[in-house]
Amino acid sequence: MPSCAELVNFGFFFQVWFMVYISI
Repeated sequence: MPSCAELVNFGFFFQVWFMVYISI
């Protein structure tokens, strides 16, 4: 089970990746 910090870090990374993906 991932910790809360890992979930927050993954959420941030996914958000940045998604923004880059839709901006292309």
